[in-house]
Amino acid sequence: MTMWQDHFDCCEGCGPSFLDISLPERPWGEVEADGTVSVYAGVSHYELGVYP
Repeated sequence: MTMWQDHFDCCEGCGPSFLDISLPERPWGEVEADGTVSVYAGVSHYELGVYP
């Protein structure tokens, strides 16, 4: 997996937004045969609920 979508809240009145982030040179996990995603060791992303 080299892409995720983050949600950002602006604190100055511009409202929430979503941003697709692609890091093709830094994969963070892989899709298993059953469709679940395994996150690599050391990856931290609070929206995914993953902490090292």
